[in-house]
Amino acid sequence: MSEDLHLSTIWNFRKPSKKLPLYRRANLDHADEKEVERVIANTGINHTIDLRAPLEILKNKFAGAPPVTKTFLAKRFGAKSDPSQQSKNSLATAITAQMTPLHVFKLDRKRKRETEQIVAHQTHIAKGKKMEVYNVNFLSMKYIDDAIWDNCTPAEKLKMFMYMITFRYQKLLHHVSSKLASGGLLGSYKGFIDYSGEAISSALKILTQVFSENGTVWMGCQWAKDRTGIIVALLRYIIDDPLDDIFDDYAYSEKGLAEHMPYLLEEFTKQGLPAEFAKTPRQVMVDTFSYIKEKYGSIELYLDSIGFDQSWRQRLQDADRDLST
Repeated sequence: MSEDLHLSTIWNFRKPSKKLPLYRRANLDHADEKEVERVIANTGINHTIDLRAPLEILKNKFAGAPPVTKTFLAKRFGAKSDPSQQSKNSLATAITAQMTPLHVFKLDRKRKRETEQIVAHQTHIAKGKKMEVYNVNFLSMKYIDDAIWDNCTPAEKLKMFMYMITFRYQKLLHHVSSKLASGGLLGSYKGFIDYSGEAISSALKILTQVFSENGTVWMGCQWAKDRTGIIVALLRYIIDDPLDDIFDDYAYSEKGLAEHMPYLLEEFTKQGLPAEFAKTPRQVMVDTFSYIKEKYGSIELYLDSIGFDQSWRQRLQDADRDLST
């Protein structure tokens, strides 16, 4: 599809399912406006799902970012107004920008987790065309608390606290990166599976609703490979696509990003993450599925546990079947 449209500024773009009107793509921070308009015109896309945290999102008319609430760290070191800086935000930087000293002592954690908005929605109209825009935040306070803070020793928490109050952002960033790197790319996926269940369920429900109403959607995160990869893999599993095809599509992101891999490797290295985090080894998604089955009993039981139960899965399967007839 990207070859057919001759895209050069929309990265890692493709249609992962033959039947479902779904396209995946990396962030649009680098995208040419006319190229975006051409894709929308040629595909009929009328829904957008962005799986990034609000701080990761470049506020432009195509991203349709909801209002950003910034912590004191984010205000000082987070998303910049300069697009060239904004585009460098990714998993480690987005996590770091949301941290506050209160996390160290678990103060106010319960209230923030109970009131945090996982899904934001707005209707965006540009040049007479309506776009339903959803932001589904994978990097919630639950994820940050459970995947990062609760895996830190008291000494590490104290060190991170000192980095915060002395505004040593790069040291804090590298410490966060070291926690992510310790489990490898697979470990970061396990964190999403275990602690971002509400976001995963929400994304799957939005997709199901869009397909049921004959809408067309494009979905992405920073590079359309990790968070997007998990959602697409689970979606295709539910509609009974062959596992080999699911794993091959995940691995294809390396080809979709091949031209930009030197840039990705440089950015991940600056954050203190190993080269593996810039890639999509097929075995990582194979192992992710194995992890879900081992910990939760089956993919279906995992989906039940996050709220995408059999009734929702049946709706998605029905939509898939209707679109194929």
